[in-house]
Amino acid sequence: MKNLLVFILFLMVRMPADAAVNKTIRSSSGPKSDVIEILKQPLEKRLAAIQGRAHFKILKSLSMDAHQSLHVRWRATTALGMKYEKKALPTLVRALKSDKWFMRNAGLIAIYHANKKLALAWSKKLLSDEALVVRTAAVDTIRKLNGVAAKSALKNKMFAKQNFKGQKSLWIRKNIIKTLSHFATPGDESFFIKVLSDKDKQLHGYAVHALEKITKVKMGQKDESLSTKISMWKSWWSSRNL
Repeated sequence: MKNLLVFILFLMVRMPADAAVNKTIRSSSGPKSDVIEILKQPLEKRLAAIQGRAHFKILKSLSMDAHQSLHVRWRATTALGMKYEKKALPTLVRALKSDKWFMRNAGLIAIYHANKKLALAWSKKLLSDEALVVRTAAVDTIRKLNGVAAKSALKNKMFAKQNFKGQKSLWIRKNIIKTLSHFATPGDESFFIKVLSDKDKQLHGYAVHALEKITKVKMGQKDESLSTKISMWKSWWSSRNL
């Protein structure tokens, strides 16, 4: 949880920009300090400033440099995937195998841009990662890739112990049901009916949407309460299984 809070704070607080960043960076010989300054810029600006073989080599070095900060390594890794794509794959795979949660997270975000097939394979694998941030990124990547092949794995993770804190549902379950609702097809009805009885009420709307998508039926009036619609769907299911 400590690691998770650190990561959330990192995402919320922009790395301070330095006036020196505005100077022209020579891609043919830019030293590490110059590339680190580039990495302090907003995403669009840093990707525009990164170019050439020299920057590629420096970013690879920064990504794997244990003496660099979380911020530098994370941004170096994601920049590699976004800017150099397939050329960066060996480094991205190393990141995905790292014992550091933020490197696995960065590797997953980066590999989405570098190789969609590998991104889906790694996302399925990292659904079981020990870090909640990494597992959540895996779910989101599967959704972006329209990775229907991961549907069974997602269903299993919906009720996995690691996605609860005691009896409390963790936010990843909302991401999972959102993705599964997107993938919903005939034959998934029983799964979504089960979700309608889940203690986490944030999940219910996605389950109702999935059932409507599968059956092409909308229960009740447009202004009907969600709880009423849930009761109607449960009655519908019971009538089918008498």
